[in-house]
Amino acid sequence: MQIEISDTLYEWLESSRKMFEFSNHEEVLLFYVHRYMGLVKMRDSKKMDIPFEIIFNTVANHYEITLSEITVGKKMSKKQAEARYVSRYVAKQITGCTNSDLGRFVKLDQSTISHSIAVIEQRIKEDSSLQRLVASLIKQITEQVTPNGN
Repeated sequence: MQIEISDTLYEWLESSRKMFEFSNHEEVLLFYVHRYMGLVKMRDSKKMDIPFEIIFNTVANHYEITLSEITVGKKMSKKQAEARYVSRYVAKQITGCTNSDLGRFVKLDQSTISHSIAVIEQRIKEDSSLQRLVASLIKQITEQVTPNGN
């Protein structure tokens, strides 16, 4: 059965299909239905199941750059580099995903993800403004998904 869907839903289905390496959109939908029904257990019940796209888009918007500037490309400004590192750190904090899961989304190996997260962890210890920024982004993202913070 063919149904008409919005461009946004199609893009979400397609990015989820690629990220989790499903063969079609129906497998993506079944995965999320099973997850919603509790048939697929989350790694950590304290972490949230928020799509990486929402996290990375929110960070990109804060830095006034595009999603593609965070996720692809070799050349980058200092602002883009920080946005990339912060987005990976925030995604890890919110979702509790593995470095491999995050690496698949941004097409990098897990050691590169691990390095970027370690860099931000160190910078947060040294820079209170970065610490406040990261906390603010995490709050903003979680409130997008759960408006009451619950």
